[in-house]
Amino acid sequence: MSGLPVESALLEGIAPPSRTEVRGNHRLLRAVLLSIPVLLLATLGWQQRWTSDDGFINLRIVRQIEAGNGPVFNRGERVDAATSPLWVGLVTVADRISPLRIEHDACVLGLLLTIAGLACAILGSRRLAVGTGRGQVVLLPLGALVYAALPPAWDFATSGLENGLAAAWLGAVWLALARREDTSWPLWLPILLGLGPLVRPDCAIESAAFLLVLVLPSVRRAPWRSLGALVAALALPLLVEFLRMGYYASLVPNTAIAKEASLPYWAQGWRYLVDFAAPYWLPFPLLLLLALFLVPSLGDRPRLDATRLRLLSWAAVAAALLHTLFITRVGGDFMHGRMLLIPLFCGLLPVSAVPVHGKRWIVGAGVIAWAALCAAMLRLPYAGIGDEGIADERGFYAGFAGRANPLTSDDYLDCGWGKAGTIFSGLDHDGRRSLVLNIFEHPAKLAPLRADARATVYAAMPSIGVAGFVAGTNVYIIDQAGLADPVVGRAEISARGRPGHEKRLDDVWTLARYAPEDFTVSDEEIERRLRLAREALDCPPLQELQAAISAPMTLTRFIENLRAAPKLTALRIPNDPRAAVASLCAVAAHTENP
Repeated sequence: MSGLPVESALLEGIAPPSRTEVRGNHRLLRAVLLSIPVLLLATLGWQQRWTSDDGFINLRIVRQIEAGNGPVFNRGERVDAATSPLWVGLVTVADRISPLRIEHDACVLGLLLTIAGLACAILGSRRLAVGTGRGQVVLLPLGALVYAALPPAWDFATSGLENGLAAAWLGAVWLALARREDTSWPLWLPILLGLGPLVRPDCAIESAAFLLVLVLPSVRRAPWRSLGALVAALALPLLVEFLRMGYYASLVPNTAIAKEASLPYWAQGWRYLVDFAAPYWLPFPLLLLLALFLVPSLGDRPRLDATRLRLLSWAAVAAALLHTLFITRVGGDFMHGRMLLIPLFCGLLPVSAVPVHGKRWIVGAGVIAWAALCAAMLRLPYAGIGDEGIADERGFYAGFAGRANPLTSDDYLDCGWGKAGTIFSGLDHDGRRSLVLNIFEHPAKLAPLRADARATVYAAMPSIGVAGFVAGTNVYIIDQAGLADPVVGRAEISARGRPGHEKRLDDVWTLARYAPEDFTVSDEEIERRLRLAREALDCPPLQELQAAISAPMTLTRFIENLRAAPKLTALRIPNDPRAAVASLCAVAAHTENP
């Protein structure tokens, strides 16, 4: 009898676990599996941390806001050089409350938003999968794993640009819509869906698609409620557009004007798409996930409305395809993968976490094998800038700065742009009034500055982010590519080329704008072109543009800018000064004497 207690103890040790214990183990395993893409992206995104030159453009705008000069790139000139007003606003708030350097604020904020967006995408898809009644199958984060395994996703998790914000917004939208149990919604939901244009203007595509999902089911039963949702969704974007028109006298950011976002450039757009998809064999996992997406996964007793579930999923896929088509039409971008990451993230939302059972394990295994191969081995076949003008942007900047993680402006001080910014800052500190035409020539081209110039130093640069940030907010940086320049940004494109680098006005335009009226040059041809450029700048359209962006901001000026915004957005300036005079002054004369 003495052995019975021992025997009982042994039997208890091998007894099957309780249902609660099994359920707890399954939840832990599911949580571990679903967190793998988030941990992967967080780790590799931090490993690749950096700040791009365009990221420093945003940071300089934040510095101008903090200096009391408004959301501008150059003090005294209202030009909308930031593509994402919401991102600039978030970085401004972060810099005000954080003890870190602004570069660190932007880096950490971008990374946190990226991984938060991926986590929300997974949780939203998990919610939809649980809602189908298939609680006994394994949930794998296959779509999230595809995104997390891509090197461009690691690079642009930081960089000082708005990619992280876009991921966070899309993830939050997906989770919010997935958690909705009926056709009612709180007021904050349509407001959240309407934020797309404030993240990036082209994210209006995703906003429109998800708003349709929200309001379509209730259009017949509650039309006024649907109308109210649309009003709530459009309120902030329309307010920002109203302020943009009145403040900047433009319908779109100056970056969209400089890149001619309304013109088709299909050939380059296709090259950009292939440049993103081919190195990582991206069609392979996407086709596998498409097969999973098309195979019915609803159970016999769905707890969510199947029609709404399909509508939500197809809305994400349709928005992703339309967004990709738009990016392809405009020619893509010069940064490898950057623009396509947003529609890819959107298209992967329905399969961020998917139930895997039976033959679906074959598909799941294929995606996992691809993700391991992509993360470990698949890379771009070129370094720096490729033959198509598309750049491995992070690799280029790391090599240019000579650092593995060029994050702060200090990391760029030894390269050309950082040195140029230091020189400009020194000239400003010493009070040496200068017009710098090309700091990289030996000797650098310097010219006198007109007496009414608002800054001490005006400096022309082909890349303005690092140099502008290092130079400080008092130095006026003339953007030779036009992203932050109201005149160069409106130059006509004579030939298509590398996106974002197709516009460049001759130095005579810079001299005409900023050198004294009596400044002359010895070369007769250049002097002739200089006189014509001055004459073109006196044509009414350019005089109106100058007044719209530089005159003191009053209520009257705001109203005038509202009226002039469509015309000034459409204004284009011929590169040749003679053609500019003939075009701009002739248009003005025709308007005055119809």
